[in-house]
Amino acid sequence: MLSCFWMRVSPFPAMLLVVLASACGGQAPLDHQSEWRDVLRHKRAAVAPDASPDQKQVYADSVRAFVVKHPNHGRAVEVWQRLQLEFADDLAEAGRYQDAIRIYRSMLTHHPENDHARSGLALAAARLAVSREGLLALRKGMSHHQVASLLGKPIPGWSVKNRHVRGVVLPDALRVAGRCLLPRRESLRRRRDFE
Repeated sequence: MLSCFWMRVSPFPAMLLVVLASACGGQAPLDHQSEWRDVLRHKRAAVAPDASPDQKQVYADSVRAFVVKHPNHGRAVEVWQRLQLEFADDLAEAGRYQDAIRIYRSMLTHHPENDHARSGLALAAARLAVSREGLLALRKGMSHHQVASLLGKPIPGWSVKNRHVRGVVLPDALRVAGRCLLPRRESLRRRRDFE
């Protein structure tokens, strides 16, 4: 009677073991090498001396797509971080400090130990606002290059044009629709100083 019992029950554990074995094991890890080689092919084109901005963008996009698809691939993550930092550095060098700050902060959110992002953030934030010490260091007769090396490049698209109104030099920032934004007493006092 005992042997009949095992004959009825034994097929079920055997089938269960077969199902578990096929579900858990038997699958080889995916090979990402062919995809990574495609990314490296884009890199060769991007780092060539005559590389166009489009080729560089294709390389950056392919690295990002690879990292999104394979977030545990260590080398790809390192390359993507380096590309982001280089882009943020280029933005800061061009005077686009706010855009650079966004990238540095994003990098520090995910990788707070990154010293390059931390120092880049500090430098971009310092260049975004002019400190009192920076203003005091300015001297009359300095060239644009000297001022830019001291205070950083101006934010793209930002310039000051001076206009003369009733003998008073007013920056455009103080004029809206042709009207002076200074109080009347202040503008009169300044006018007297110029006479």
